[in-house]
Amino acid sequence: MTDILNEETLHKLMKAAEGGDYRAAFELAEAYGEGKGLPKNMERANYWLNKSVELKARAER
Repeated sequence: MTDILNEETLHKLMKAAEGGDYRAAFELAEAYGEGKGLPKNMERANYWLNKSVELKARAER
């Protein structure tokens, strides 16, 4: 992941994560956790990290 994500990339990641892409959800967790293109927000980082785990588990079934 790049140092700072631009608005277009963040929008694409959000759409992909909401559509079930666990990799995108993980990247959002990183972005929120490290404040890369978004305000640092550990609550949102944890949400997307947990969501990425949930989505990956579903994908592996």
